[in-house]
Order: sequence, then structure tokens, then C-alpha cells
Amino acid sequence: MTRKIYKPLSAFGVHCMLGGYTLLALFPIVLILINAFKTKAAIFDNPLAFPTAETFFLGGFEKVIAKSHFMLYFGNSLTVTLASLALILLFGAMAAWALSEYKFRGNRMLAIYMMIGIMVPIRLGTVSILELIVQLNPDQHPNRLGAGLHRARLAAGGDDFERVYRANPKRAQRSRAL
Repeated sequence: MTRKIYKPLSAFGVHCMLGGYTLLALFPIVLILINAFKTKAAIFDNPLAFPTAETFFLGGFEKVIAKSHFMLYFGNSLTVTLASLALILLFGAMAAWALSEYKFRGNRMLAIYMMIGIMVPIRLGTVSILELIVQLNPDQHPNRLGAGLHRARLAAGGDDFERVYRANPKRAQRSRAL
């Protein structure tokens, strides 16, 4: 018979790590709540300080409620959130049951693929794509985005730049200038 050995120091360490992560995750939310009740000057002077009698300000809330259709926007967001949550739960539960009950070739690879999708944040891909588009500045130069994507294709082993633009020297000059 095996006996479970209780290690209080390791449990304490795990709880300290979880508590530290909780504080790290909740800090931005608390900071927003603290600064929501202060004037702009007080926020820039000392963003970590609690509001005092001199810095307490509810003008931001008045502005949101009076000058916008806040309840309409909130209702729209609530409707979309609840509908998408219901559909995600419905189809996710059905898919989870099917994937757990039925064994087929590729079942393990599909599970790994789905786990990777959960573990990798979507921002890793979208932020870099957005930075690329901002650098190409498509608003000021509409052809720049196309030229930049074409250059990326050429750098990845596409057609030779000179061969592609030999027939049209103006296009080559314009693309190099971008």
C-alpha cells in the first residue's frame, strides 16, 4: 500500500505562484477602476493613487451616459455575446462529445491541432500583420500594399524581380520608389 506524502512547502509555493499571477492579472482592471473616478490631470500626475476629495471626478461617466447611446451599445454587445456564447457551447459540446467517443485515424492529430489553437493567442499573428500594414501605409500610398506584398512574394522565392519588371520599366521604377 502506498502512502501519500504531503509536502506543505511545495503547496505553499504553488499557492504563492497562483496568488502572484492573480495579482498580476487583476492589476490592470483595478488600475482602470481607480482611474475612472479621477480627473485627467490626476491620472497623469499619479496613476496609482486612489482618488481624493480634490481629484474625485464623475464627468467621464456623465459624458458617456449623456452624449452617447450607451444602453443601445451595451444591449447590442450583450445580444451578440449571449448568442455567440450559446452557439459556441452548443456546437462545442457536440464536437467534444463526438471527438471523445468516436475513434478514427487522425483523432490524436486533430486533438493536438485543437490544443495548439487554444494555447497560441490570436494576437501573435494579428499584431504583426497589422504592424506590416501600418508600415506599408496603404492610406497615403494605395499601391504600396500591393507592392509590399509582391516584394514579400519575391523574397520568398517568387519570380525574379528584374525578369518580372523588364517588360515595364515604369512599373519597376515605381515599385522600387515605394
